[in-house]
Amino acid sequence: MTLQTIPVQRPITRQPDREPDLVERVQINFSLSGATGTIPKHHVPSLTRLCRDKIDAMIAHPTDKDFSTIIELVKQGMAADLQVRDPANLHPKVSLLAYACTISDPGLVKFLIEERKIIPDLDCFERAAGANYDVDILKIVCRFIHPDTVIPERGGTMLQIHCLNHCVFGVTQLLLVHANPDKTTEEWPEAPLALAIRAIGEDPNLYNADQRARFRGKMKKQEEIMTALIEKGANVNACIDLPEPPYSTMTILDIALDRKNTAAARLLRDYGAKTYRELSSNVED
Repeated sequence: MTLQTIPVQRPITRQPDREPDLVERVQINFSLSGATGTIPKHHVPSLTRLCRDKIDAMIAHPTDKDFSTIIELVKQGMAADLQVRDPANLHPKVSLLAYACTISDPGLVKFLIEERKIIPDLDCFERAAGANYDVDILKIVCRFIHPDTVIPERGGTMLQIHCLNHCVFGVTQLLLVHANPDKTTEEWPEAPLALAIRAIGEDPNLYNADQRARFRGKMKKQEEIMTALIEKGANVNACIDLPEPPYSTMTILDIALDRKNTAAARLLRDYGAKTYRELSSNVED
């Protein structure tokens, strides 16, 4: 029988009229099975609670991250599928793997997937493709989930969603793991390039100074996204069939011109984009 010492935090003894917001450093000693080197089953529930407390403390203080304790506990037998508080506040509880994908810890992600054989789900993929800031995490998750996977609740791919929302970092990450820059879905028939353009229109001269400043920021993001997509092979002359009048078919350049987005139209022209009428006349010639 051996002993392991792990530093944790616990609430100070509560008093009736005091908020339980104070913590103190303590050393928790627990025995390991001499035969297996794992945590005895009767210790697992209390240590799981301690692990959750540690994670909650790290969520409250994001600059104080030390995952060595968590990894050590999971290595020695604590359930790797425990539910913890969601750092993104999207759900009350998330899996430990989803937590690691959200807060950008590649060591914990790699350990849970490669050593504990936990298969990432779509929630992990969405977080790895949007919330984290380490492309290595997305690369690991995309071994199990294709980057062009359709998000059921949204009806589009993550690349389409990020293009519509002008999330430059998310688009860049997905292109690095070989997401298809022209991928469309039944519910989202427009290519990512068209969505990036459609999200901005309106003449900025109609706005006040603050709105114009925000508009210029969006335009800069749009240019970065468009350039990234085109350099990864996006088709600048992709045609889109529209169900509503006055148009039946438009190219991406048509969309930019229709939205009075001259900057986008100029960039597209630089890469050889044409209107649908120009493409049709070339075919007839």
